Amino acid sequence: MDSLLPGEGLRVPWVEARVQVFVGERCHEFSTRFLGPGPGSGGATVRGDEPGDDSDDATVVPVRVDRSAGYFRALVALCEPQLLDPTSSEVATDLQIARRLNRAGTEPGRMSGKTVERRLDNCRTRFGLKVTDELGLSSGLERRDSRRVLVEVALLTATVTPADLTVLEPVDRSADA
Repeated sequence: MDSLLPGEGLRVPWVEARVQVFVGERCHEFSTRFLGPGPGSGGATVRGDEPGDDSDDATVVPVRVDRSAGYFRALVALCEPQLLDPTSSEVATDLQIARRLNRAGTEPGRMSGKTVERRLDNCRTRFGLKVTDELGLSSGLERRDSRRVLVEVALLTATVTPADLTVLEPVDRSADA
């Protein structure tokens, strides 16, 4: 059995493989089978790439993030306690994140907890973690542990890595004057 850390990859030489993904205390498991042309034949397509293909085995598109955007800085600040100490179970609050971003001076104006809440909501939407009703409204439907799940997903998918902590480093505004 092979084990990978977030951001690592592994070429699997077998036609079939069983994959287990651990998210916190939960384990998600699936089997995969290579159905494409043989090695070296070129032109292989990924199942699910074809327009209109919404089959259950379609490839999941990775989450795209703009590393210079405010929502990404808020996500990094949310993940910071676990990036600094992987054994930590601490998840920063909106106000702690706002204070952290204000101290860093990375934002054009003063951050509030409400602004951080909106930015993290944007992240949950990007990761497909936002719970909505049949009308697309989410009021009162967010799971209690949605912040912890967002951290787990961001770290397990290597969307946020320790290298990203640089976006939280204090900005020297004296050089601009």
